[in-house]
Amino acid sequence: MKNSKWHFFILLVTVLLLQFTIFNHVGIGGFANPYLYLIFLLLLPIDVNGIFLLLSAFGLGFVMDVFSNSQGLHTTASLVMAFCRPGVLQLLI
Repeated sequence: MKNSKWHFFILLVTVLLLQFTIFNHVGIGGFANPYLYLIFLLLLPIDVNGIFLLLSAFGLGFVMDVFSNSQGLHTTASLVMAFCRPGVLQLLI
C-alpha cells in the first residue's frame, strides 16, 4: 500500500512538472492549451477514498491556479471531475 501511494505521488509531481514546463506553453489553434494534469485524477485506483479524491483534486487544481493565474478555474474543474468520477466509473464498470 505504501508503494502505491509513493507511485501516485511521483506521478503527480511528474505530471505537474510536465504541465508547467511544456504543456502550458503549447497552444492549439492559438488559444487552447492541453491540460495533462487531469490524467492524475483519472489514473487513481477505483477504490480510493472519496475524501482523499476530493482533497487531492482540490490541491491539484489549487496548485494549477496559483501557477497559471486562472482564479479558481482549475480548482472548479478538478473538483467537478473528482465528484463525478465515481458515478461515471460505476456506469462504465
